[in-house]
Amino acid sequence: MTNLCLCFNVRQPVYMNRFTVFDIGKNKEHFHDKKNDHQLNDAAKKIYRHTNSMILRLLENNIDFKATYIISGLSLEQFEKYHPDILESFKNLVATGRVELLSQPYYSQLSFFYSGKEFKDQVRLYEKKIKEIFSYKPKTFFSELTLSKSLIKTIEDLGYKIIMAKDNSNNQNFIYKTKNSKSSIILINTGLSDAVNHSFTEASLTKHPLTVDKYVDKINKEGRNAHSVNLFIDYSSLGFRHTKSSKILSLIANLPEAFLESTANDFKTPSGITQVYPPKTNFKIPRRELSPSG
Repeated sequence: MTNLCLCFNVRQPVYMNRFTVFDIGKNKEHFHDKKNDHQLNDAAKKIYRHTNSMILRLLENNIDFKATYIISGLSLEQFEKYHPDILESFKNLVATGRVELLSQPYYSQLSFFYSGKEFKDQVRLYEKKIKEIFSYKPKTFFSELTLSKSLIKTIEDLGYKIIMAKDNSNNQNFIYKTKNSKSSIILINTGLSDAVNHSFTEASLTKHPLTVDKYVDKINKEGRNAHSVNLFIDYSSLGFRHTKSSKILSLIANLPEAFLESTANDFKTPSGITQVYPPKTNFKIPRRELSPSG
């Protein structure tokens, strides 16, 4: 039996105008609207329209399929400004009731090192945006930063009891908690995620191309006797980093059916995983403690 959490990471880059010393004191627009509009138009054609439609079909056609999304605050702003139809397609995904949205700071996770208050303010701003657009309250917090006692405490102070994070020092297929923490910590399987995000088109790899059968076999091997295999797939991989001609969309489209061929297998969201398994209490935190400045 294997549990699979499929999380999609949506981050649309934002471009700024160039500034020189001669622009000081001038009322010049910070953001490059024309370039942002052009880039989002390109991404809409190459990624968002067909990928969102594909995921919606998978959700509608298979009641056992579930997905998780983390969408940056600036991405949501751009969808609202330039492509409301893309934002509507994300709302359709969430409306199925089988998509979990994760929380994060609105602008940058690095704000944690500048100011604990700034970090919390950005998280609350993001929560407000998610509620405004999706009428949704996230249960799980996603951290890009190396977990530390102070970071976990700050996230718990914001009301979160589930944290999804990247970590290479612990077995990535189990749920954890620290000794003095109440939070469940879910780790991203970086190897299996990178097989899609970075290595999918590398012909030099021994098992290239990565077919859905090969991928499911890898997932089942790592998920056996574990809590969950947690994949973190960048949307930019599904059309930009790897083009449609690479057949990467075919891999994602066929993954649910191939994975669920084993009737013992199941798709989970982060909050769903924590309802099934009690966390292990031996999570290793790096010795170097990183804390906010104030």
